[in-house]
Amino acid sequence: MKILNWNTHPNNNRTSQALGMFDDLSPDVITLQEVSQDFFDEIESYATEQSLYLEQTLDWIRRGIPYYLVTLLKEPSVESQSLPYQTRRNGPLSKVLGWKETLNYSVAKLEAQTVINGHLEHHAGPLTRRRQLDEMLTHLGDGTNVIGVDLNQWFPFEKLSNRKRLRKHNLTDIVHGKTVSNGLCLDGIIVSEDLAQREYDFEKQARHGSDHYPLFVEFYN
Repeated sequence: MKILNWNTHPNNNRTSQALGMFDDLSPDVITLQEVSQDFFDEIESYATEQSLYLEQTLDWIRRGIPYYLVTLLKEPSVESQSLPYQTRRNGPLSKVLGWKETLNYSVAKLEAQTVINGHLEHHAGPLTRRRQLDEMLTHLGDGTNVIGVDLNQWFPFEKLSNRKRLRKHNLTDIVHGKTVSNGLCLDGIIVSEDLAQREYDFEKQARHGSDHYPLFVEFYN
């Protein structure tokens, strides 16, 4: 099984180069965060050409411009769910700074697995992100679970807390604290123990204009 997770954060407008990377790696599951409208249009055409199943929901709105969570699957989902875009819990500091909390994720239930694509709030504290992660974890399926996520875990204690929370659900982040964005470990590929216990290869790919590395893992039977 092959999984690719990437926060595209398209600040250099070169993310469309990544379609060649998709071809080369041929993942079974691709989870993308902060996808621009232009890049999504290219992905949509690519998915049609490659007979991939596409899920899209709003990630967040920056200066009036929407960015999306996008999931590409080789197998069709039996059921899919997206959290409606919303802002909430504006505290005094957030109001002064103009920040709004958002949590956005999508859930695709396949025959043998559940795929969750999510993005925890950048402009929030660790307690808020912990609550957001807990909310995402309520959608875990009974079989194999795969979560591609931008955790925005800025602090060492936050990483430790997340690791403990995931362990309670028999989940492992196979990124294991590697530097994946701006010298930090913000992104994760989180999987059930049945996958984590297999042999696997994990690689960071070229950034293609993002400030996050695409994360790729291949699990072997």
